[in-house]
Amino acid sequence: MISKFLVLAVFSGTIGTAGTTLIDFKITHLLFSLLIATGLFLFAKIIIQTKLGELKGSSKLLGLVSVGIVGGEIFYTGINFGIFTLAIEFIAYLGIGLWIILIPFQTYLKNMASGISNFMNTEMDIGDIIEIKGKKGVIIEFHLTKTLLLTENGEKIFIPNHRFHEDVMVIYPRKSKEIPGKELTSSFFKN
Repeated sequence: MISKFLVLAVFSGTIGTAGTTLIDFKITHLLFSLLIATGLFLFAKIIIQTKLGELKGSSKLLGLVSVGIVGGEIFYTGINFGIFTLAIEFIAYLGIGLWIILIPFQTYLKNMASGISNFMNTEMDIGDIIEIKGKKGVIIEFHLTKTLLLTENGEKIFIPNHRFHEDVMVIYPRKSKEIPGKELTSSFFKN
C-alpha cells in the first residue's frame, strides 16, 4: 500500500513538473513569437516608408500588413495554448458551409459589390448619358444589383452592375442639373 502511494506521489510530481515546464516553454515561445512579430512589423514599416513612401495610400498597405501579423499572432497563440481545439472544427465546417452557399450566389454578390462601387463612383451619376455594349441611355436609378437606363425611345433597360466593370463604357456627362430626357417619360422623374 505504501508503494502505491509512493508511485502515485512520484508520478504526480513528475506530471506537475512537466506541466509547469511545458507552460514555461509555451510562454517562452509566445514571447519569442511576439518579438518576431514586432520585428516583422518594424521591417515592413521601414520598407514601406522608404520604397513606397511617395505612393498615395501606402499607409493602407502597412495597415494590411499589421492586420496580417496580428491575425497570425492570434492564430499561433490559439493553437499553441489549445484555445482553438474545438473552434477549428467549427470554423472549418462553417467555411465549407459558406462556400457551398455562396458559390451559387457568386454573380449576385459580384453585382452587389459593383453596385456599391457604382454608387460611390463620382464620375457617374443619375442623369448622365452612358453607352455600354451598344446600348445608350440616361441613368435614372441605381440599384444594388442593377442600374436602370432610359433610352431615347422611352425604353427601360436594366444593366447588371458587374457590366460596368467588365465592359467598355462611355460616359457623356450632363451639362446642367436637369436630367436629360425628362420629357421622354414623366413617371420616372417625379420627385
